[in-house]
Amino acid sequence: MIAKIGDYPTSEIVNAIILMSKDQNMSHEYNENGLGTWLHDSGWSAAWLSNNEWRRMSSVNKLYLDNLENIHAVSSPILSLHARKATYGDVSEENLHHFVNEKDGVTWTFCHNGHVHDIYQVNAKVRGSTDSERLFHRILEHSGSVKESFITVLKSLKEYRGVNTLLHSPSETFVSVLFKEKPEYYGLSIGRSDKAIIISSEAVNLQNVLWERVPNRSIIHIDHNTLGITIESF
Repeated sequence: MIAKIGDYPTSEIVNAIILMSKDQNMSHEYNENGLGTWLHDSGWSAAWLSNNEWRRMSSVNKLYLDNLENIHAVSSPILSLHARKATYGDVSEENLHHFVNEKDGVTWTFCHNGHVHDIYQVNAKVRGSTDSERLFHRILEHSGSVKESFITVLKSLKEYRGVNTLLHSPSETFVSVLFKEKPEYYGLSIGRSDKAIIISSEAVNLQNVLWERVPNRSIIHIDHNTLGITIESF
């Protein structure tokens, strides 16, 4: 998954996730037999802001083989992309990220890389059968602010491999970095350019972007208006 916040060429972000979905960007614990052996081939989704409202597009097709012309054409200060590697749930539209719901009158969108065994019962009507969708609703249904709920739910998890998430509202983004194993694969990086912040599962070769790896058990907050970033451990 990858997201850009601010002014950065959309096509560069789209090309980056194509490269990652084909497993052609970096070596990690799941592709020890060589690049191209760990494909994210279970569908894809995109979410972006248009007139301060979320727009979403998704497909069960393999991202790296699909026609992404409409995504390349997106003009938005916020663009979030997810290529799915199915763990819980089959390959279906209902199981594709991004998930969208409201809390206190604010619309949030969510995607997740990882695997959570703590499957929750939630009050919301879920579309599919993924751990990711239930995790999202659990966060929004928890009492307190979204930040408080985010941290509380993350701390409550006991059985998981990785819980790297992007939680976007029109004005701010929360990011979690949490894993128990395979730090190269389940890690996450943050990139900075003069006019944008980029969050990505993998550091990719993007022009004028400087990358840093985010420590495990971190919460990142990004203010969309100022591009201000805070990173807290939990």
